[in-house]
Amino acid sequence: MNRNAWLGPLVLIGLGALLLANNLSWDLPWRHLLREWWPAAIIALGVYWTAEAGAKRQSMFGGVMVALFGAALLISRLNPELSFGHLVGTYWPLLLIACGLSQLARLDGWRGNRPPNLN
Repeated sequence: MNRNAWLGPLVLIGLGALLLANNLSWDLPWRHLLREWWPAAIIALGVYWTAEAGAKRQSMFGGVMVALFGAALLISRLNPELSFGHLVGTYWPLLLIACGLSQLARLDGWRGNRPPNLN
């Protein structure tokens, strides 16, 4: 089994343990940081999944969507004036753009560093 295969599950277990400690109001010195910055872990997981998919020449769509979801959560946590619903309502067309980019990446002509021949 690949050593990197353990990273994802360990991140999920660690994140779950930290969130549980926060929900149980354990007096941890860094609890206030966790309360505000926990979406950064979702972003990191999405970036990791995107990099893994890119290295394997697979679709990066899922990882990008997880990272964008985490970014929207983090922005809404750090700036209460921008609610999650407002962010999603405003920027949902990015999903269409990401789908189009994902489809372009799957084209046979777009392997390597050159764009496809559209003629």
